[in-house]
Amino acid sequence: MRMQHWSKWVMALLVNAACVATVHAQDYPVDVTDQSGVNQPQAGTGTGTVDATQMGTPMGAGQFTGYSGEYGSDPVQPWPEVSPFDNSFDQTYYDEGLWYRRTNRRQTRHYFNMDFWAAKLKRPKSGQPDGLVGSTIVNQDNVYEWTIREVLGQPQFVPEKDFSNNFYTQEFGADATRASFRTQFGAVNADDSGWEISAFFAPSDSDKDQNVTVGPTGLNRTPDFGASVGEGLATFNGGFVVTEVFPDLGSLSFDQGVIMHFDSKAWGGDINYYTTPIGNGHGNSDFHASMGIRYLGIWEDFGFQGSDSGFNERLIWVPDGRVYQISPFTTEVQSKLKSNLVGPQLGLKWALGGDSFKLTTEAKGSIAANFEENELRYTGYGLQPNNDLIAADNPLNGFPNSNLRPGDPRAGRENEVNVDYAPIFEVSVMAEFGFMQYVPVLNKLPGFGDSKFRFGYAYTQAWRIRRAAQAVNYNAPFPILNEDRENWHVGGWTAGFNWNF
Repeated sequence: MRMQHWSKWVMALLVNAACVATVHAQDYPVDVTDQSGVNQPQAGTGTGTVDATQMGTPMGAGQFTGYSGEYGSDPVQPWPEVSPFDNSFDQTYYDEGLWYRRTNRRQTRHYFNMDFWAAKLKRPKSGQPDGLVGSTIVNQDNVYEWTIREVLGQPQFVPEKDFSNNFYTQEFGADATRASFRTQFGAVNADDSGWEISAFFAPSDSDKDQNVTVGPTGLNRTPDFGASVGEGLATFNGGFVVTEVFPDLGSLSFDQGVIMHFDSKAWGGDINYYTTPIGNGHGNSDFHASMGIRYLGIWEDFGFQGSDSGFNERLIWVPDGRVYQISPFTTEVQSKLKSNLVGPQLGLKWALGGDSFKLTTEAKGSIAANFEENELRYTGYGLQPNNDLIAADNPLNGFPNSNLRPGDPRAGRENEVNVDYAPIFEVSVMAEFGFMQYVPVLNKLPGFGDSKFRFGYAYTQAWRIRRAAQAVNYNAPFPILNEDRENWHVGGWTAGFNWNF
């Protein structure tokens, strides 16, 4: 094909004509509050020529006030912000001998999760083997054996009661499941770093079967020979003489049985910052490190009520008019414990997948300060005193040689506040499915069509935790608190929804 030589002259003229036209890349720097420096055409001319008196003072690049037009209202500062012509995220990295560049124009994304949690809280456990309630010391005596009396030379014996079938916290069965919830709210930045606030609450399940009834049984108590109550053997040799005190050291028998109860709940949350991914999985497989603060609250209530009929038909009279009788008695012991744990937290998070399916595994650990409060209350814990006095109040009418503290030995309260440390570990595995827009009916409900379905498992364990049931030593003549500790946990399957916005 032959081209005429004149065509090159025509094409050159066209290129030259194109170069003459003005290309407006950006506005001249202006002060929008001062119209004297604005380029404006004269009325009627339409040429853009401006009188010299209307021209503003030229400004250097360092004084540039911003872009205008479709990128935003004037001024839009490029320093130190990212230029609207650039990417939100721009990273160059080296991987296995090659250089890679990763960019995106994402904005900060927020998310909100709400999950139903079938949480299981650890059942109570006493400080004794197999959850025994009471003392492992087998006391061969019971409280009735100390009531032998001799009146007018005729011995009077109260029949013996001996119930050796102990009762255990294992009677409560396996860990209880209760309807609970978990929730998270957080943000993901353009570089895949972010933050998250999470919380959970496992409520009380006292409305369920948390009471256990045990038939005729007994409670062994550890003897304390430095404390005693009541009076001992009485003989009549021309006058009433109290020969000795009898200590209330025996085991307690409950011929009408024992009712145990237990209740618990837990709550908590944490705040975490997530780093950019460790390594580069191109958005499909990312590892994140996290750091933050954790809080965990634990509340437990354990107690029992044991009843005995006594021997009301047996009345023992002495010449001075006093009457000895074993009345029916009901023993109640209740231990409440609340722990508040706060401490720093570190963790790792692995996310695999994309919008249609995503699998997330996360592990977090903390060493927390444990602020705990333990309260012990008891009534009817042993024999009924012969009167309301002790020797310290009235030596004539009180209990001779009694070393028991003033007050009713059958009722008391002890409260202990302590600070210790406790390790905490949490692990969760969660799968997200992006199919809600295809589910009939649900996809028509507001918000559910844009959500994702979540399903997984979450488990939290803490060590060095005092438990309400194991914190009691059943001594005679009154119980005391101890320092026993063990592990505690809460965990269960979870299901819910995720919203991104």
